[in-house]
Formats: sequence, C-alpha cells, structure tokens
Amino acid sequence: MSPLFDSDLLRHIREAEREAERAQAFLDSEARWLGKLEIPHQLSEIERLLESREKELEWSKRWTHALAIIQSELPKRGWYLSGREPCRLTERLASLAEAKDWKAIDNILEAQASNLQLKIDPFTQWLADQGVAECCIKRVRLFLDARQSGNHEVATLVGVPLIDELCGYLYNGRSFTTKRNKQPKPLIACTTSTQSRSLSHFCRGFVEEFGLIHRDVDPARLEDDDYFNRAAIVHGQMRRSYGPKDSSKVFMVLMFLVFARDESEKTSTTNNPNI
Repeated sequence: MSPLFDSDLLRHIREAEREAERAQAFLDSEARWLGKLEIPHQLSEIERLLESREKELEWSKRWTHALAIIQSELPKRGWYLSGREPCRLTERLASLAEAKDWKAIDNILEAQASNLQLKIDPFTQWLADQGVAECCIKRVRLFLDARQSGNHEVATLVGVPLIDELCGYLYNGRSFTTKRNKQPKPLIACTTSTQSRSLSHFCRGFVEEFGLIHRDVDPARLEDDDYFNRAAIVHGQMRRSYGPKDSSKVFMVLMFLVFARDESEKTSTTNNPNI
C-alpha cells in the first residue's frame, strides 16, 4: 500500500505554520542585528535557516489550500477520501479540480479505490468489535464480494443504503446522508452529545456541507453517469445502469466512515493492522 496519510496531519501543519512564522520573525531580527555587526559567517547561516523555514511555510500553506479545495469540491461529485491516500495526491486532485478536469479526478479515485485493500475476515471482526450488528456485517460482505466480482449493479444497490446503516453503528446513531428539518450539514458532522464520536481534522472538512449524495433528487440528471444521489438510487429513480464509478464511490464513502473517527479514541482504526 502507498504511504498512508496521517489524518491528524492538518493540525500539525497549522501548528508548523505558526511556529514557522514565529521563527521567521526571530530570524529576521537576528539577521538585522548580525548585519549591523558585520559578521558574514553567522549572517550566512541565519539566511540559510530562514530560507529553509520559508520553504516549509510555503509548502504548508500550499498543502492547506489544496486540502480546502478537495474537501469542498470532491463531495460535489460524490467522492470522499478516507485519509489513507498518499499526501501527494491532495495537491494533484486540487490542481485538477481547479482545472475542472473531472474525468481525470474520477479515473484517479477509481484507481485509488481499487488500491485500497481490506483483509476481509479481520476487518469484519473489527466491525463486530465496534458493536456493528451481524446483519449489517453480512451486508458489508455482500457489498465487498459483489464489487470484487465486478457486479457493480448489486454492489451499488446494496452499498448505498448500507452507508447510513454502518454510520449509525460507528457514530452513535448518527446518519451520513439523512437530512432532518433545517439541519445545516450531514448529521455525522453535527455534535449531538458529549458521548458522540468526533471526526478527525482531515475528514471533518468533507462533511461541512451536503455533497451530491445528500441532495434532493434532480430529475434532469437521472441518466447522467456522474449523478450519484442516495434518494434517486434507493427509491429506484435512476434511469441508467450502475458501473465501477458508482461502486467505487460507495466504497470510498464506507472507508471514509471507517477511518474518519478521531484518532485519539481508543477504538481508532489506525491501530488496526487488518485494514
């Protein structure tokens, strides 16, 4: 598997930005002081350190900007990242989103979904350890088996309602797609009690707004291969067959749910070697 992304990295990056800014101010002060004393060697070293800090700060700002783009734009297409993708993928996807090259994004994320492998038996045992009911675990297996065998029609039809079912078990009864009253964002992102499991920094941004899967049905798009809407699929309103892109989106949402929980919890999946 590719190097895994630390879903708490965003917090560290923001801390690094603040530290880099403080260090830069200090180094600027030192450089001015040494310049007055005309000590070339020390001044050269300070300039080298300052240049290094500036590069680190520039990278962290660029990466944070890229993350904000994909957190906003990918859900509009029905895509969610698990946080287990390579770091370099973030900037690549952000660049493609800015260029509106959605086909390239779809191709990359379909491949990413195929590359994210599960050890099925240990994984389903982990689900059982989290209190997921056996009937739900059976449907998880059915989805994974159908997708693995290339039966994307079955995988999509089983997997879409499974999203809210699994979310309820992993997040104290909260749903992923259901909207209630004037709810401002997906229920998974709303704090309902002090006992509710919270989301990691990386994953939180993907559910700050309703994505394509959550929205009301758009009758004009029911034949569109890019259209991925829970209500339209569950209520049999779609006017096309389901393919690899659809089952890949379902898989990535399910993996988002599995990995999105705050890593500080004792039940964190990041410590699970079977995923």
